[in-house]
Amino acid sequence: MNNSLSIKQRLAQPHNVQLVVKLLKSDPTPTRAHLTREVCRHLDLRDPKGDWQIATTAKALRDLEEQNFWKLPETMIRGSGEWNPTRLNHPVQTPVRVPKQLQDIQGLRLIEVTDQEYLQL
Repeated sequence: MNNSLSIKQRLAQPHNVQLVVKLLKSDPTPTRAHLTREVCRHLDLRDPKGDWQIATTAKALRDLEEQNFWKLPETMIRGSGEWNPTRLNHPVQTPVRVPKQLQDIQGLRLIEVTDQEYLQL
């Protein structure tokens, strides 16, 4: 990565402007998040730890949009922004025969939950 230029300065270079415009014209039109990831990937925009510079790249894309370099896709709105937990219509029953100490629990396993059915539990 060229450390002498900021991400915004790099994106403003003519060949990188062409890249962003080309990505914006792809079918289907990318979301802002997808566009940001693709720009990071194409330009190898990583921090010293090797992580993609997603937030900085997204900010640079927005800043350059304000300077009329391109028109970004509309922001996707996710939900109402209000937390609305599901409530049970009855009290939770008092646990029965639950050991007081963690080490007394037999067969305890930690598993990663990845499917939608179990994520809702």
